[in-house]
Amino acid sequence: MQLKYFVKKRDILFGRLSLMFRNKILLGFSILVISLLTWSISTGPEYDKTTIFVRIACILTALVFSTIVYFALQILLHLIMVWCSKHRGIEGSHTLEIKDDGLEESTDINKSLHRWNPSFSVKEFGNYVWIYPTDGHFFVIPKRSGGYEGDLAGFLALLKTKLGK
Repeated sequence: MQLKYFVKKRDILFGRLSLMFRNKILLGFSILVISLLTWSISTGPEYDKTTIFVRIACILTALVFSTIVYFALQILLHLIMVWCSKHRGIEGSHTLEIKDDGLEESTDINKSLHRWNPSFSVKEFGNYVWIYPTDGHFFVIPKRSGGYEGDLAGFLALLKTKLGK
């Protein structure tokens, strides 16, 4: 069974941003940076002279401000990387085919076979289907109209059957 799907720059951006939140090391680093920014904003000699309510308000304001600034910078950097890169082999048309020995992916410049293994998984998140043939590699299939050709539900059911899930 085959499924043809189309990846656009916005799909690549969404993939990068969602990995930012699902990567535990990067998420831990983000929390550390936000904590350091909050601490640097909410300390000083003037801060020690205030009441407890003002201190709590300052910490919460600094936390919200730091979080917004940090994630705005992350989104801006990802936007720049996505729009300035060529993404050969990622952006454009992809074909996935379920075969007896694995999942075959074809693009205009690449053809690869991902053999069935225990770490193979399928997840649905937002308007996308994520297929992980290995821990570090994934296919992101948009569920939007015009994002794919074929029977996505049937393809996923057969894929899950092959995986035994």
